[in-house]
Amino acid sequence: MSETTGLFDKLYSAGKAVYDEIKKPVIKNKIARKLAAAYDDATLKIGEAELKMQKNREDFEKYDVNVILEQQGIIDTALGLQERIKVEYKTLFGKEMVIEKV
Repeated sequence: MSETTGLFDKLYSAGKAVYDEIKKPVIKNKIARKLAAAYDDATLKIGEAELKMQKNREDFEKYDVNVILEQQGIIDTALGLQERIKVEYKTLFGKEMVIEKV
C-alpha cells in the first residue's frame, strides 16, 4: 500500500513539475508585458510633456517658465523610469529589453 502511495506522490509531483514548466513562459511573458507597458506609459508621459512645452512656447504673451520647468522635470523622471525598467528587465531575463519603434 505504501508503495502505491509513493508512486502516486511521485506521479503527482511530476505532473505538478510539468504544469509549473508550462506556466513558466506564461508568467515570464506576463512580466515582460508589464515592463513593456510601464515603458510605454513613460514614453507617453514624455510625449505629453513635450507637447505642453511646445504649446507654451508658441504663445509668447502667455509664456510661463514654470510650465517649461515642470514639464522638463516630468520628462527627466520618465526617462529615468525607462532606464530603471530596462535594468529590471535585464536583471530578470538576462538580456536587453527590445524597444519597438513605431
